[in-house]
Amino acid sequence: VLSVVDHSAVIEITNIAHIGEALKISFSPGGAGYILTHSGNLADTFVELPSAGYDKVNTFTIPVGALNLEKGFFRVEKTP
Repeated sequence: VLSVVDHSAVIEITNIAHIGEALKISFSPGGAGYILTHSGNLADTFVELPSAGYDKVNTFTIPVGALNLEKGFFRVEKTP
């Protein structure tokens, strides 16, 4: 499950794709100042996913090996 958190703007997930050995998550409008966070369930605190690379434009790339989770939730968040 993926959601976007930025109370100052509307952000839209534009693409989620498994490409080679990575999961790519693109969103709009993008730009600098976003992080991808993860939690095992919605009641826990979301923490930054250190394995997620961000191109500072509009796409996070997560190595497939970092996704070996039983279940998880992801959010795109504006950095504080």
